[in-house]
Amino acid sequence: MMNGLFSFSFLASLTVSSWLLCSTKSDAAPPSQEECIECDDIATPWMLTNGYTCETAPNWLFNNRCNQSPNWNKNRYCSKSCYDWGYSYFGGSQHCCPGCSVCDDIPSPQMTPAIGYTCGHVTNWEANGATSWLLNRCRNKNEHWWRNKFCKSACARLGFGYPGINCCPFTPPEESESLRSEWIALIQSRSPSTMFDDPTSAQYLAFDWLVKEFLSRTTTPSLEYDDDEVTQRFAAATVLLAFKADTAKEDLLRSSYWASFPIETLSIPRSWKFYLYPPVGSIPKEIGLLTSITSLDFGYYVAPEGTLPTEFGLLTSLTYLNLQISDNSGTFPSEFWLLTNLATLKFYNSGSAETIPAAIGLLTSLTDLSLSGMAGTIPSEIGLLTSLAGSLSLTGMTGSIPSEVGLLTHLEYVELYGSYFYATSRLSGSIPTEFGLLTKLEGLIVEQNALTGTIPTEFGLMTGSRDFYFSHNDLRGTLPSEIGLQTMLEQLFLVDNPLLAGPVPSELGNLVNLEILHIYNTSLTGSIPSDLCDDVGSKQQWWTAINCYEIECNCCHAADDVGCKAFPGEYWCYETPCDVLLQGIPP
Repeated sequence: MMNGLFSFSFLASLTVSSWLLCSTKSDAAPPSQEECIECDDIATPWMLTNGYTCETAPNWLFNNRCNQSPNWNKNRYCSKSCYDWGYSYFGGSQHCCPGCSVCDDIPSPQMTPAIGYTCGHVTNWEANGATSWLLNRCRNKNEHWWRNKFCKSACARLGFGYPGINCCPFTPPEESESLRSEWIALIQSRSPSTMFDDPTSAQYLAFDWLVKEFLSRTTTPSLEYDDDEVTQRFAAATVLLAFKADTAKEDLLRSSYWASFPIETLSIPRSWKFYLYPPVGSIPKEIGLLTSITSLDFGYYVAPEGTLPTEFGLLTSLTYLNLQISDNSGTFPSEFWLLTNLATLKFYNSGSAETIPAAIGLLTSLTDLSLSGMAGTIPSEIGLLTSLAGSLSLTGMTGSIPSEVGLLTHLEYVELYGSYFYATSRLSGSIPTEFGLLTKLEGLIVEQNALTGTIPTEFGLMTGSRDFYFSHNDLRGTLPSEIGLQTMLEQLFLVDNPLLAGPVPSELGNLVNLEILHIYNTSLTGSIPSDLCDDVGSKQQWWTAINCYEIECNCCHAADDVGCKAFPGEYWCYETPCDVLLQGIPP
């Protein structure tokens, strides 16, 4: 009887021990290669239906299946992955034969667009300034990372590889003179004048960075840069280093603060906005290598020194350019006008004034044009830019407004500012009657010029206009009654036109949408139509500034430099109601 009990206890113990051996993780070292089993990774029907493979399955599946599931045990599903997870189907000395896969390094969507990190940053996260969460994505992978297997090679190199994936050891490519020679030859074949002799030059530093960046970021042995990637990444680095020579090079090339893309993550830049302040240096000729770039924005504060290099004309893919130049010569190279795909051109010259050449007429794709700090006359070729449909803004010009501006019938805004400080930088002559052809125009600004003549009656054709700025000119004649046809008009400025005379037309009362009316330092007389005052209560704002002594108005306010004359010693008479002013009551 005792022997029977002993036998039963022994068998029960053996059964429990065998079950534990098969259903728990084993820390025993794998036996020799001769005893291994060729394991496969066959997914279950449920996994296939739900889009999983043994490599992409979530971690909970392995923790609750493998050798703990009778069905999995019977069919040996995901035998390689289960073995790698520590839930082997095999007991004793049996184990899966070792093998490895060439692992890729695909960053998560949150890495590249949002913060500009690559899987290469993970492998050297402290030196590359990566935040701790990025490293923890390898150490503590969430479900999103488990499913997509992001940064497989990088995580494996850190010792936090994905179970079921045995990445082959990665050996980074060795730097060689042949690599440098090959790339130098490539760059110089596209930019023959680029030299690498000066170790302090932007070109030398950019090339050195390019080689080292390639060697340190390449986590897939088969990865190579194509010719465009080499030349355009080099060009991007050269431009950055030329602008910010006083900044630590590694910080400049790493941080997305300095430009809207970090050049480690984009092989070929296509849109680029600078945030450099204050800028240092001039635009290097290597910018001409960025042949795929479509948008280039140097921002408000970025004013490179020197003139534009002739290589700028190679950027034929550009559709958007915003550029400010601070120099003492300020000349457009003739090659600049080859950029015929430009749709938006914004240029500000804070150095010596630049003239607008007749070649501006070649940029027939322009929809928006803004040129500031310019000099000379407006060329008649401006009329060739018939695609202009947004705004035309020119400041500091002289001479007359060409009648060809009337050909730009799609324009919505025209801004022709004169110089506040320099009388020699102001437009003269009369306002062309051809402005009446711009029936889509919403705003016209011709302030601070020396324009003479009358306000054309043809302005009555522009019935969609909202803003008219005629202040600070030498306009004469009367305010035409056709102004009453501008029923959409919201703002009307006629300040400092002393020769503008005659009565205020009664048709002004038709401007039911008018909210801002400035009429002073003119010779206009009469009264503001009562219809305007009747609608004041329904307007979002009613901001007026008139000469209350010359023009009668029951709902208007005095202009500051007119109203204060009645009260010596007062320094703020602006917005004093006319009836208060005329009663002699101090504001």
